[in-house]
Amino acid sequence: MVVLLRRTQPYILAVALGGLFTFWYHSNLGLAPSVCEPLSSVLEPVSTRVLNGPPTTKFRDNLRPELKYVTTWHGDGISNDVMSYIQLLYLAKTTERVAIMDSFFPNAQHVGRGHKVPPKNLLFSEAFDVPRFMEATGIAVVDWADVKNATEDDEFDTLGCWNLEQLDGSDYPRLGQTPGQLRIDLSHTIVPEWVKIDANRRFIRLSALEMLGFPEMYEVAMRTQRPAKSWHLGVELPPDQQLMCFDWLFFAGEHRAADMYYDYSASWRHAGQHLHFHPKIERLAREYTRQAMGLSADQTIPPFISVHIRHNDFEMWCNGFPREECFAPVSQFALRVKQLQARLLAEKGVSATRVIVTSDEDSEEFWTEVASYGFVRPDHTNTKDEHGPFYPFLIDGAIQAMSHGIVGTDRSTVSGIAARRIQSWQDGLAYYVKWGSPHADEEGDVIRHALEQ
Repeated sequence: MVVLLRRTQPYILAVALGGLFTFWYHSNLGLAPSVCEPLSSVLEPVSTRVLNGPPTTKFRDNLRPELKYVTTWHGDGISNDVMSYIQLLYLAKTTERVAIMDSFFPNAQHVGRGHKVPPKNLLFSEAFDVPRFMEATGIAVVDWADVKNATEDDEFDTLGCWNLEQLDGSDYPRLGQTPGQLRIDLSHTIVPEWVKIDANRRFIRLSALEMLGFPEMYEVAMRTQRPAKSWHLGVELPPDQQLMCFDWLFFAGEHRAADMYYDYSASWRHAGQHLHFHPKIERLAREYTRQAMGLSADQTIPPFISVHIRHNDFEMWCNGFPREECFAPVSQFALRVKQLQARLLAEKGVSATRVIVTSDEDSEEFWTEVASYGFVRPDHTNTKDEHGPFYPFLIDGAIQAMSHGIVGTDRSTVSGIAARRIQSWQDGLAYYVKWGSPHADEEGDVIRHALEQ
């Protein structure tokens, strides 16, 4: 049984026409599907291939008996969730399953910060160009909103799910908000010890998770593993075999921790690099970039370098150092920009004199210093009001992806994923500025891979 979308001629024609219409529709009207308009309303042929019909109150009523599915849930921060979702898409490919995508949740430390009433979730298909992704990869993708509609008055569905979080000794599985919103009660089973990349660390081997998607190794795992009671109904369910479920895939990898950042990464090569932003977001990124650079709508955006400076919630890892000693100064980022500009010219023949800075920093003093180097930034004064609370992050990500090089923040997944996009889409370069103690980044050559430590 193969779930990857076969490249038959009628299918290619349907997807091509659907993709062209979707691109025209979103590019010209500047609209993304609303949270009330799931992917099925935009890409009907694909959703009808992998689901029984429109969203149902009970998710099992919408799963086709001859197909298998795989899902995971949101965790902590959008960029971390993007990495988790890329791992899910890769597992969908290797296990021949339909990927059911969770939405992005407005985490209180990031998108939801400062909101008295939490904003609505953002559908995966509102953030990314799903038709383009499916055409490039053959992986079937739907939103949970395509599968199930639920209200607070509905009874709970139940689902057995693999628990990666507690394998590392955590007290609980990773518990997102969306299963409750979907009225799905999860019974978790801790994955067996042999799925770990390293017995002494928490990272999980993707190929081991892949094996759990097939009957023989599933049976081996269940000889030693036992399900826990679900949170609402108290039922004990083994991990579902038709709808394979994981609590969170951020800590999954292939050979070592965080190896999605490396050029050999299969999950990046087969899934991540094909996950382009939604056409609306790409259009807005071009508009914001032109505005920041003082360009008119008909002027070509020149090659540029993006800088990503992460502060706020990273302060918890400053180990007692005050902020001004913990975080690298703007001058250090400016130095790395000069070095990266020289490398781009020497190695790629690209002259990137313009620089755009994105950051979670609110200090006006900080931004005044940024401007003193001739660097510019996107103006997000009205972005949330005009487009929604997720859009500053998404637009910044699309701007970074348009650049030919990035000077990012070490240990930031925002910087790391931006660098991978730049390397894949622009044949660009990246450097990650170290921080955490005084003068942390002053040693070493810009050519050195920042993850080699």
